[in-house]
Amino acid sequence: MGPTHALAAPGSELVGVVDALRFIAEYKTGRPQVGQRVMVIGAGNTAIDAATAARRLGAEEVTILYRRGEKEMPAFRYEYELAKGDGIRFSWLTLPVGIHGARSVEEIECVRMELGPPDRTGRRRTRPVEGSNFRLPCDMVILSIGQSRLIAFLGQWRGVELADGCVKVDPETGQTTNPRYFAGGDCVNGGREVVDAVAEGARAARGIVKWLT
Repeated sequence: MGPTHALAAPGSELVGVVDALRFIAEYKTGRPQVGQRVMVIGAGNTAIDAATAARRLGAEEVTILYRRGEKEMPAFRYEYELAKGDGIRFSWLTLPVGIHGARSVEEIECVRMELGPPDRTGRRRTRPVEGSNFRLPCDMVILSIGQSRLIAFLGQWRGVELADGCVKVDPETGQTTNPRYFAGGDCVNGGREVVDAVAEGARAARGIVKWLT
């Protein structure tokens, strides 16, 4: 078995790891290569779009891995029902922690999760179940967790505090703990619907105007 590769590196040297947005774009403009056993990480609308595209391109098995449960899934309900109709499988409370393979994807390693008390947004926190690591064979991994790659970067900005893996903001203005920066969307709410991101962007815009004037 080959080395383990980080999940936060789509487009890396390991063949078979692709970014969901890139995969969808190629699906709409051409015919991208697709594996036979595909794992999609994430449960938003983009993840489901990528999963259904892989299925329609000929993948035999497509499974969506999500660290929370069905009730916490951010995708629209009708998207979820369409995916199930296409034969997409869902593995709830499953957190991928590594991709194994020499030159191409061979397995994905996961850990079981359990739900804890709600965080400040009302969503229940997740925590890994000790000793629950397991591996699933696959030949393609599609990453739909784009916002998580930016959190560490945002945390480097002086005075911008993080809480539960999200940027901490004033709920009235969207202002971060560094008054020069405002935030909204997935980096604040952890990943919800587009309308939430739009509303938070408008909130931040009003907050910026008020702060400048």
